[in-house]
Order: sequence, then structure tokens, then C-alpha cells
Amino acid sequence: MHSVLLPILIAIHIIITFCLVALVLIQRSEGGGFVGGGGGMGSFMTARTAGNALTHLTGIFAALFMGNIMLIAVLTGNRPKQPSVLDIVPAGQEVPEIPAPMAPPVSQ
Repeated sequence: MHSVLLPILIAIHIIITFCLVALVLIQRSEGGGFVGGGGGMGSFMTARTAGNALTHLTGIFAALFMGNIMLIAVLTGNRPKQPSVLDIVPAGQEVPEIPAPMAPPVSQ
């Protein structure tokens, strides 16, 4: 089940990450924000309500981000440890020793 759920959670995490970055960039800061100048939204939302909505959406996406990454961490942390390819030596076979490389001669 973990093998099916993990790629789905990672895809959702990527979408949440892009949305969170976009929300942070869209917000108006003291320097004017990424999306410049006001007046572009018309009478749909005032600057104050748009700021509040973006702040709330940023908080929601930040909570989704943290919850999703914690779920991914829990799912990947419960996997049994896989042996390394370097740790596996066939039975009855010794690991050959590799000689150290020779230093180049020093010319004077």
C-alpha cells in the first residue's frame, strides 16, 4: 500500500508547494509585492479583503504542506531497512584488496 500511496502524496506535495509559493509571491508586501500596482482587481475585492483572503489561504496551504510532509515522513520512516549493495558479499568469497594508487613522481 505504501508503494501506491507515496507517489500520490509526493505529487500532491508538489502541487501544494507550487500553490504556496504562488500565494506568497502574490501577496502585497511593504515593498509593493510581486504583482504590482492595485486597481487591477476592480470592484471584486478591496485591497484589505484580498490581503486577508490571501493570508488565510497561505495559512491553509502552509498547514497542508506541513501535514503532508509529516505523513510522507511517517510512511517512509516505517520501511524496513534495505541492505546496501556494498554490504552484500556472496558466501565464501572474500573482498579483494585494491592497492592504493601510486603518487606521481616529483620533478625538480
